[in-house]
Amino acid sequence: MQVFGFGKKRPAVNDSHSNTLNEYSKAPSPPEAITGAPPAFRGQSSSPALMRSPFPESSIDSRSHGSTPVGSAALDLLSDITDVLQVSRVHPQQAHRNTSDPVAMHLLMETAMVDSKAFEILSFEEVEELKREKASLQNRIEATRRKLALERKLRDAAQSLNRLYSTKGPKDNEGLMVDGSRRSPEKARESLGNRSSSDDMLNRADDEFVVSNRKCDGLTHDLSNMEKRSEEVEKRILEHTAGILQLTHRGLKKNVRNSTLPRSPESMASINHKSMTHFDGLDEFDDRSLYKSLEYFDEHSGGDRKADLQMLEHTEKQLDDMNNRLRDMVLQADPNQQINMPPQKLTSPAAQQSGAQIQAHLDYLGRALESMEAAQSRTVQDAQREVYDSEDQMEDINLRLHDMLQKTNNVVQSPSGIAPDSRGKSLQSQLSFSNMVLERLDQRVEHLVEQKEILSRQIQQQRELNSKSDAQRDAQIMDLTNELSNARRQQAVLEEEAERSANQIHLLMEQLDSARQESVLLDQKRQSDDRKVLQAEKDGRKKAEDNLTKLKGILQAERDSKKKAEDHLAKLKGVLQAEKAAKGRAEQSLSKLQTTLQEEKDSKSRAEESLTKLQSTLQAGNDAQRQVNENIAQLQAAVQAEKDARSRAEDSLAQQEGSLRQERDARRHADDTLTQLQETLEAEKDAARNLEGQLTEVQGDLDEARIDKAQAEAEVERCRNEIKDLESAVVRAQTDLTVVRAELDGAYGTRAQRAADVTMNPAVQKEIDDLNDKNTSLQNEINYLKGQESGSSELKNKVDVLQKELKETIEDYELMTKASIEFEKDREQLEAAVDTLREKCEALEAQLSDEKVKWLGMKSPGVQGPGSPSTSTMVLKNEFKKMMRDTRAENLKALRAEQDERRRLEALVRSLKAEQQQSSRRAAGAPTANDSK
Repeated sequence: MQVFGFGKKRPAVNDSHSNTLNEYSKAPSPPEAITGAPPAFRGQSSSPALMRSPFPESSIDSRSHGSTPVGSAALDLLSDITDVLQVSRVHPQQAHRNTSDPVAMHLLMETAMVDSKAFEILSFEEVEELKREKASLQNRIEATRRKLALERKLRDAAQSLNRLYSTKGPKDNEGLMVDGSRRSPEKARESLGNRSSSDDMLNRADDEFVVSNRKCDGLTHDLSNMEKRSEEVEKRILEHTAGILQLTHRGLKKNVRNSTLPRSPESMASINHKSMTHFDGLDEFDDRSLYKSLEYFDEHSGGDRKADLQMLEHTEKQLDDMNNRLRDMVLQADPNQQINMPPQKLTSPAAQQSGAQIQAHLDYLGRALESMEAAQSRTVQDAQREVYDSEDQMEDINLRLHDMLQKTNNVVQSPSGIAPDSRGKSLQSQLSFSNMVLERLDQRVEHLVEQKEILSRQIQQQRELNSKSDAQRDAQIMDLTNELSNARRQQAVLEEEAERSANQIHLLMEQLDSARQESVLLDQKRQSDDRKVLQAEKDGRKKAEDNLTKLKGILQAERDSKKKAEDHLAKLKGVLQAEKAAKGRAEQSLSKLQTTLQEEKDSKSRAEESLTKLQSTLQAGNDAQRQVNENIAQLQAAVQAEKDARSRAEDSLAQQEGSLRQERDARRHADDTLTQLQETLEAEKDAARNLEGQLTEVQGDLDEARIDKAQAEAEVERCRNEIKDLESAVVRAQTDLTVVRAELDGAYGTRAQRAADVTMNPAVQKEIDDLNDKNTSLQNEINYLKGQESGSSELKNKVDVLQKELKETIEDYELMTKASIEFEKDREQLEAAVDTLREKCEALEAQLSDEKVKWLGMKSPGVQGPGSPSTSTMVLKNEFKKMMRDTRAENLKALRAEQDERRRLEALVRSLKAEQQQSSRRAAGAPTANDSK
């Protein structure tokens, strides 16, 4: 049965054919459909090897000269009809399945129960999922079939075009006109030589046919896979259904247990006919039929032949319907075609009538197919003419696009045009050329966008350079103002010191007056004193005069230093004035830069507007390209469409010409905008050169300001040195007056204070304990020596020497302890002062940075009024504040870490020094002990 392709379904059948098959499947099925007959129109298969007609392919090809879309559909109908006829011819006398036979039904049920034991039983969710998958697969299969039918039509059309282009085709088609008449060879060569005489057209047609054939193969493969999957899903559902029925069926076991099985071998003799009413008439079996002759069955065997006659009548009816539909298709394809009506029913005997009627229908079907092929060939030629007209129109459009590219080639660094030789005359080559031209236009627009990005980057760099120069100039001005404030503070300090020295001089003069008065009183009271007293008074007076002269010299030096400081202050004022002038020039240059930046912003806005216009133009071009693609798709569909495709193609081409005119205007406007952009770019370059010149001038002013600053720093350093000399002179004068009090108060103190100072340093306490132990040991040795040799003078000298060394060591150690305690106190005080000064400096720096940030984005008051900062300025302020806070925090952390490390190293150095001194003392004491022993 597989020879004729039964049990296999075609992958692509038209809707009309599928409806016919559905009608056939709904008709009364023959008896062989009950048990073991092949499912010719019920199952689905996917083997592409059996999708062929029972007729020889050579006969079909010789009749059709290549399948066409309508001709292939008719051939599929013919193949389905022949399949039906083969079914009716192969199994005409197959036995009728009697459902009223209880023995056969019992055997079938038992076999089904046994076979369905191993079937898989699914859950309700899995069954629902399989049903949904089956429905989706059916939809996909139907869609793929429709697509495959369309692709087959395209393939047939491509094959027809290939045969038209081929010069080696059948000779019957070389000289045929549209109406089927012969034409002269000269006209045939003219009509075919203009379009399809070249090898390129033939190769292109071959390629299109190969691509269409490949698509059909791919769709056939996909359809085969989907049908296989659909069969698997349906098989799983049917096995699940059989398994459920096998589990829930209880009739067989119940009948066996009650011995009520109808006509079974076990209970054939003792059957109870009254208890078998549920078989619906199956108990009417007559045992007397076993004893009747075979002639009786031959008389009643006419039922099978009657079923065969019914099948033939049904086939005849289907052929009649197919012929009517085919006649309608021919009339739709060519209304002027004259075609006869299908053959009517004959009035002959039943058997002969069916055979003759089927043969008449088949003959009519062949004639209708030939008429359809002729009409299809005329339709293909009309479509080919429309394709040629479309190619001519596309060539005109491409020529216009090429002229547009040639006109726009004056753009700097724009992509070059395309040579006219690079495009062909076929529709595909014209479309590829249109795509190439649109790609070149896109490249030119991208070039314009790149130029815009380059301009924006240059403007951003110029802004960054301007902001950096402004920041550096502000920092230099701030440094100069800080130096000026420092010089003023130093001058104030010098004035205060001069006032203090004047006060001290005034006190000394008063003391001198009081001493003179005392000396006068002493002269009056003690006239009888000797010359020594007078000499002492003279010496005291000379000392006081010497001190007075020294103080006068100090005062004169302070006045000179004050004059020098005033001169330096005047110089600093001159430097500050020059800085102010430089700042004014910098502000003027800054205002110029701001105006230039404003002009650059305006030019950038204009460039952005032009770019938006270009983008809109590009969007219009893309829309035009999209519309061209749609028109191309419409042109390709026009090959397979009816006669009204030409009007739609003309409308679409008119729309395309309007869009191309708009695109041409937009491109012209884009060229004008590009020239304006180039002019603005040149203007910005000139402005950038002017800015560079102004920056060089500002840099020269800054260099001069740096030189003045260096000179001012040198003057400040010299003033500082003089101030230090004056301070040292004042300190020496003060130390001469209060030397005794400083020695008493600074060198000594109470025992509790010294003990507290010693306990503050554990290393010193340890050294004191070691010295005490050493002192006790030396004392013991002295006592021991005194006890042994009390009269020895050498021992006494050694003891005296040791005692003297011990006293000197103790005094040195006490001095060192006091000095270390004082140094520690001074260090702590200095560290506290440094910390407070550092905090003040940080606070001042924070205030200074905040003030800088406040004035960062403000305009110069000399150029314009104080305006509100822009959004970018506010962003820069916030970023600068955040950066300064992070920098201060990092510096503070680093400073604290450095302070901790410095303190640790100082403690380590002190401990090392103490250990070194202790070890040196121990080394010095060891030889003395050995000598004493």
